[in-house]
Amino acid sequence: MYHAVTQRLAMAGAPSPNPAQEFTRAAALEANNAVSFEYWLISTDGTVSVKVFLEGSNDLCNWVYISDSTSGTVPGYTHVALTGVLPWAYVRLRYEVTSASSDQVFIRAGIEATRTA
Repeated sequence: MYHAVTQRLAMAGAPSPNPAQEFTRAAALEANNAVSFEYWLISTDGTVSVKVFLEGSNDLCNWVYISDSTSGTVPGYTHVALTGVLPWAYVRLRYEVTSASSDQVFIRAGIEATRTA
């Protein structure tokens, strides 16, 4: 099942070591046990660094790191395929945007949940 978790999120970057952060809504895995995620980035001005984290939870309160992806190209498209079996009931994406001068980026993302044997 595909979950469009972010449609048109505008984020202004913040200087390192404290990047700007945003979270998507949780996507229920239901009977699925594997996910992949994809995201599109468009920079409105300047240079930004975007890191996307996949996180899992069973209670929607405590989130655990699963995987991450760093985009080196803006604008760009990235697809991250995961093959492991996930023991969590929910997943979400966390975005971190780093920029020297509050440059902005637009983000669109989705999570694809699948069932493996």
